[in-house]
Amino acid sequence: PEKLRTFYIARPHTKARYSVRGRGTKGYLAWDPVQERFVFIKDFWYPEGTRTELMNYQLLHEKQVPHIATVLAGGDVGGDTPQTTVNQDFFPADRRPSKRVHIRIVMAEVGRRLETYKDQMELLKCTNHAFQGESSP
Repeated sequence: PEKLRTFYIARPHTKARYSVRGRGTKGYLAWDPVQERFVFIKDFWYPEGTRTELMNYQLLHEKQVPHIATVLAGGDVGGDTPQTTVNQDFFPADRRPSKRVHIRIVMAEVGRRLETYKDQMELLKCTNHAFQGESSP
């Protein structure tokens, strides 16, 4: 098994609206005591049986896509016995949401609020980098 890592977090830095059918996404600014730096932790639920966001990042890095987040750690919460939802069992079959698996991804880059950019040019450069990462083959 892979080594477990410890991070110190506070309240969520970002969070999605509450929804029975949603991904329950939360973002945390965290302190990594080993590397002595701040990191970003994304905590969410993905549909069982789909390619995970973590796998997508690994694929993008293998293809050397520029300007994407650097994944430091991640995986299903619970490891070999992942934490999953049960709420789908209470819906009628024709309206049943998919079963979801709890995952966390730790990223080296920490975003910042729009009003903290030095000027419009810095913001546009970052936006351009995002488009380059998104449009790479």
